[in-house]
Amino acid sequence: MNLRKLLTWVLPPRLAMPLFFGGQPTLASAAGAWSHVGPATGVSAVAVDPADASLVYAGGPGGVWKSTDGGGTWHQVSTTALGHKLEIDPFAADTLYATAPSGSGGGGDQSDRLLRESQDGGATWTTVYQVSGQASILDVVADPNHQGALFVALTEATPCCAQVARSMDGGHSWALILPPNIGAGGLITPQASSMAMLPGTAGLLDVGIISYHSGEVMETGNAYAALTPTWTSLPAPPPTLTGPSMLALAGDAAHRSLYSVWTLLGMSELARNDNGGAAVSLGANLPLRTAGQPPQIDAIAINQQQPNWLYAAMTRPSQGQITQQRGVFATPDAGQTWLALPALDQQVQQLVLAVPTHILYAVTPAGIYRLTITWPPAAPFAAYYQQTDGLRLLGSTISPQMTVNGYPAQYFEKARLEDHSAEHVPANWRFMDGLLVDELQQAGVTLPIGGDASSLTYAGLHGLADPAKRVAPPPGYSGGGTMVLADGSAFVPFTANLSGAPGHLVAAPFWRYLQRSDLFPGGWLHDVGLPISEAVTVHVTKDLASGPVQRTITVQAFQRTILTDDPQNPPAWQVERANTGTDYRKAFPARVGP
Repeated sequence: MNLRKLLTWVLPPRLAMPLFFGGQPTLASAAGAWSHVGPATGVSAVAVDPADASLVYAGGPGGVWKSTDGGGTWHQVSTTALGHKLEIDPFAADTLYATAPSGSGGGGDQSDRLLRESQDGGATWTTVYQVSGQASILDVVADPNHQGALFVALTEATPCCAQVARSMDGGHSWALILPPNIGAGGLITPQASSMAMLPGTAGLLDVGIISYHSGEVMETGNAYAALTPTWTSLPAPPPTLTGPSMLALAGDAAHRSLYSVWTLLGMSELARNDNGGAAVSLGANLPLRTAGQPPQIDAIAINQQQPNWLYAAMTRPSQGQITQQRGVFATPDAGQTWLALPALDQQVQQLVLAVPTHILYAVTPAGIYRLTITWPPAAPFAAYYQQTDGLRLLGSTISPQMTVNGYPAQYFEKARLEDHSAEHVPANWRFMDGLLVDELQQAGVTLPIGGDASSLTYAGLHGLADPAKRVAPPPGYSGGGTMVLADGSAFVPFTANLSGAPGHLVAAPFWRYLQRSDLFPGGWLHDVGLPISEAVTVHVTKDLASGPVQRTITVQAFQRTILTDDPQNPPAWQVERANTGTDYRKAFPARVGP
């Protein structure tokens, strides 16, 4: 076998050929099903705490509900009627902001004219902003970068003008910050329809403007300016005779992506602007497109750490022999391809993605539906996953099929599985786990190892994996292969062909685990890799169903995985692989998805 190729397989990146990170997912469908979890009626908005995904609020004409288990169960906390927008203060989870109807509109007009605030988790509400006449409030954003900063998107009375109101003190005082005459003129009331801000990029605010037969996205980088901020009109997609009704912003200060939805007469255009540059039209690839007619996009959601992923609920209207169809989809590559999520035959009014649980909430006239986004094992890996007890060895899938470093690949909770069959490798080496541990420790990632809190992180592991800390072969070592010692541990040299060289001692419980033919029928080296540290004692906290517990465990790192030994686990699970794939997704979310 070619040694250079073998080195690429089994040695860490510092010894192997340079790797290209990224992926081009293959069109697929997500697994699972939507479940109806929320109040059946009276709900028009949902919000997830950005710091605690288990805390979810829902509101609408029927009142306010709260869930502390990620939408599994709900209890009503108030009968106060709310409107179509609900925000949790990023700095105080008990503080909520919501639009609400004033009750003063004639002819059954229930436009949202009030901004209400609750400081006790939705139990009681006070009005902190109000518009009059025919004006209404279309959106509200609680600034993720500046405590107390609020922004409200308004539509003013005909003929003038779209506007945004800003408060820097939690709603006590307000100022209008758009230049005058934005969207003025024409036969419709100009609207500041939607807004978007980005955590970690203070002062950046994007506002969608809809005016007569036109519209635009206006952006400012100094939204906190004492006087009127400086605004720029972003390039728009091809003429749509309307403006953007929905915005979603993702990325960071160095590279940000803005998605905008422009809908007219039941047909939607989807566009993307990167770093305030030219608008790229994405409508040609939308699902449910038929006879040249695009679908209507009803709602969008985004993980702000993953600029290439967008979630959208769409409706294809009835047309001739074509019946109406609805669906929820995700694009992993900025709109080039779309993945079908499980069917949801409901009109979706709002989509919200909870991060990092990857739970998607859909607000519908029938109530709230919830989907935990998972993916089935992709075709190249399905049989292998079943034959090798994949749930134990790899955990659940956390991505669709991707192409990573040129190989078909898929991420699981415990690993990234790669298909190397195109290289005409031996059968046992067709499927290999990626070098995730090497990547994480070399990047100095500060995530805990072995528990929800731990005395060891990947950054700490980097020091333990120093080549200078490899141990010499033990007395009696023959000069090739591995050597089992009297205490059940084994010496493994750090070389591609296991020839004599310094290496590491694999602790006895871990060596016995690696010899299990039910888990590693083709051998352990391509699944686990070479050991890169000695076994160490680690103190961890594990959040169990009964509450947090402290444990002392043994941890040993390999190139492709980390093994843990917890004597208090059930015997069958005393030794197991750490959730390295999940940690990799947390550290590098743009590479994995969803």
